[in-house]
Amino acid sequence: MVKSVAVEKVEKKYIVKKGEDVFYVELARTVDGKPIVSVFKETRHTIVKMEGRRKEKEDWEYDLDDAEEIEYEKLPENIRRALSQLI
Repeated sequence: MVKSVAVEKVEKKYIVKKGEDVFYVELARTVDGKPIVSVFKETRHTIVKMEGRRKEKEDWEYDLDDAEEIEYEKLPENIRRALSQLI
């Protein structure tokens, strides 16, 4: 089960290239100041909501306009360390 964490703000967004793979990475802070690194392979999602017996689909996509494109090797050390445990 995934634990829910309250994020106060997203400090930095990256589009990370490692070989042929591309990841979306967010560096955020919790309400109590702890850093969080979130990694996503997919940036486009479909949300399905139930309205009684009817399903309502909504497409949703991360806003990547202000994300910095960067090679994996050029990421800050702390983010590379967290990513190496995930990918």
